[in-house]
This record gives sequence, structure tokens and C-alpha cells, in this order.
Amino acid sequence: MDLTRASELLGVSRSALSNILNGRRDITPDLALTIESVFGGTTSLWLPLQSSYDTRNYRVINVLSSLACLSVYWCSILVLSMEFQK
Repeated sequence: MDLTRASELLGVSRSALSNILNGRRDITPDLALTIESVFGGTTSLWLPLQSSYDTRNYRVINVLSSLACLSVYWCSILVLSMEFQK
């Protein structure tokens, strides 16, 4: 089934479905109910998948944020040490 047909069946725009499939938009409880009625599965399947995806992204963002802070920290130490050596 192509994206256009799936979006028609779900009653969402093609771009909205594309954003959901590419992780740029969430599966809401309302959409989970629609997916359940159109394609099967249950909301107890779709919503935990969304929650797991959100949790994983949150962890990645926290790790990247921590790395960025460490990077800034070490860069500032390097700059300060270079200034001190002048």
C-alpha cells in the first residue's frame, strides 16, 4: 500500500502521515484508535511504541547535550591554557 492510500484510509494528509512515519510527528491517542480500526493492532501496541520512541529520543538528546557541554568545557580549558602560555 502506498502512502497516499494509507493517508486516505486514516483520514490524515499525506504529509502528516509522512511526518509520522519519519519520526517528525507523534502518534496521538486519537490516531492510534484510527490505526487500530483501519489496520489492526491495538492502541496498547501503538501508544507504547510512541512512548518508547520518545524515551529513546530523549535519552539521545540528553547524551548529546552532555557531550556538547563537555566539548565546550574542554575547549574553554584549551583556550585558557593557550592564553596562559603566552
